[in-house]
Amino acid sequence: MLSKVSARLLTRNSTSLFKPAQRGFGVSLLLNDQLLDDDQKMIQEMAYGFAKVEFEPYAAEWDRKKHFPMDQYKKAAELGFAAIYVSEEHGGCGLGRLEASLIFEALSTGKCQRDSQRS
Repeated sequence: MLSKVSARLLTRNSTSLFKPAQRGFGVSLLLNDQLLDDDQKMIQEMAYGFAKVEFEPYAAEWDRKKHFPMDQYKKAAELGFAAIYVSEEHGGCGLGRLEASLIFEALSTGKCQRDSQRS
């Protein structure tokens, strides 16, 4: 399920700030995570972790200034969150619509966890 490109990016970045969040924090607002396989959970958690570090601290300011954070989206692309539907043989991730929706949902929240789960 997880493409070679995504696996390489996840492995390469596993020691960076963009490593997956702790299990249980990336809970989909649309889907019970018990229905996700391990690869889908890893993709989702990594996207939530990225959003927490790269989007959440700046989101309010970007909204006020009507700024589109191109640099952060380039970083997201480097992690494999771009060319999601493009096949691996053409340089993409080769992921499906479910994986894409998990990524889009996580990136759009700008959070790693829901408020009810914060400690």
